[in-house]
Amino acid sequence: MPAFNESKARRLGISKQDLSATLDMTFGGSAMGMLRDGTKQLPIIARLPEIEREDIQTLKLMQIWSPVLQSYVPIEQVVDNLTLDWEESIIMRRDRKREISVLADHDILSDETPAVLFSRVRPLVEAYQLPEGYHLDWGGEYESENDAQEALGAAMPLGYLLMFIITVFLFNSFRKPLVIWFTVPLSIIGVSFGLLATGLPFSFTALLGLLSLSGMILKNGIVLMDQINMDLDSGKAPYTAVIDSAMSVLSR
Repeated sequence: MPAFNESKARRLGISKQDLSATLDMTFGGSAMGMLRDGTKQLPIIARLPEIEREDIQTLKLMQIWSPVLQSYVPIEQVVDNLTLDWEESIIMRRDRKREISVLADHDILSDETPAVLFSRVRPLVEAYQLPEGYHLDWGGEYESENDAQEALGAAMPLGYLLMFIITVFLFNSFRKPLVIWFTVPLSIIGVSFGLLATGLPFSFTALLGLLSLSGMILKNGIVLMDQINMDLDSGKAPYTAVIDSAMSVLSR
């Protein structure tokens, strides 16, 4: 980092902007034009050779234009000293605050699922006392899954409401759709037993499976109710119509 000397630079007519432009061209380069190679356009960048940019002692001999002298002068005439500091080339931010990301990948050959591993690691990480001004946020797969569940959960009530309205119009009745919809919560029983048997958590994938299973139960209920109505219209007794319709739908 150059320590700019205002008094020396003023006598030479050099400003901080001039020094910054010189350093930018030295390290980053300056576009001088374009080279056409067939259909491609390649930029022409002018900057010092790499060997002259590696040694800080060499940088002291770098030349900068002086409007007063109308000639180039060594850069050490306008700076007191040059120090070499390492800085991040890209500063990552999250919610407009600086962020340091710590990444870890789950071993796909392990018997533990990512959710189980996360539940085991999370209390250990959160038990660590961070310095003042620092805070911890969980991202990655955990954040993506939570965002997806929140988005899906916000749309589920409206979706179920629309589906119920459709079934009401389908049977032109409230009682029959209610009978069908009372079978939908039964899907939770199967999902709960399945997750307990496999030891898997209720993840976003499980939520999608629950919705799919609910849709299948709803479809089967509509088909069964429609078959019962047909049997009743044919003159069968209600009990007989229910039994025959259930056997007919089950055998399909």
